[in-house]
Amino acid sequence: MRLGLIESVRSYFACPSREKAITWHYYGALCIKDFHIDLGSLMDSIAPVIIQVCGIVGIQKKVKLLGFTDIQRSGSPRAAKFRSQLPEGIRAIIDTTDQWWPSVKAIRDILAHREHQKVAFGSLTDGVLFQIYEPLFSPKVIHKAFLWPHGHHVADFRRYSAYIIVEVLLFFDVLGTA
Repeated sequence: MRLGLIESVRSYFACPSREKAITWHYYGALCIKDFHIDLGSLMDSIAPVIIQVCGIVGIQKKVKLLGFTDIQRSGSPRAAKFRSQLPEGIRAIIDTTDQWWPSVKAIRDILAHREHQKVAFGSLTDGVLFQIYEPLFSPKVIHKAFLWPHGHHVADFRRYSAYIIVEVLLFFDVLGTA
């Protein structure tokens, strides 16, 4: 959906002008940030479903809804309590997300909670590129195949987002058949 929004305004932003370049950086950054926020919400929404379906006790009258970190191996402080009640096969499926989710969550956290200088990078004619400057904790893009060869810490959002969506769908598919 985010790529569709970007594509729908491509002809406007592709015309070279300083004003349009600045507007593209704001618009592109918003789409990229929203993609990550939506992913975080999607992953958080699956945790209560897993916990309820597995019949885990001790979640009555919770003020704060449980999130994905509450069932991850390296999750929240209360994660051990809930993980220990999950069947081993479900824990193993959840643990497969360790290959991609921590990087996505780190980028999401930077985009949502911290100051960042620039998200959308370059001209739209170069592709949908993004980078995040974080002086102390530079997030690592999941795989070098997503990096743009002409820039430092610049990723191709099309490739990156397609990969992430496939990982989420595979995770849900495997989880649903378990």
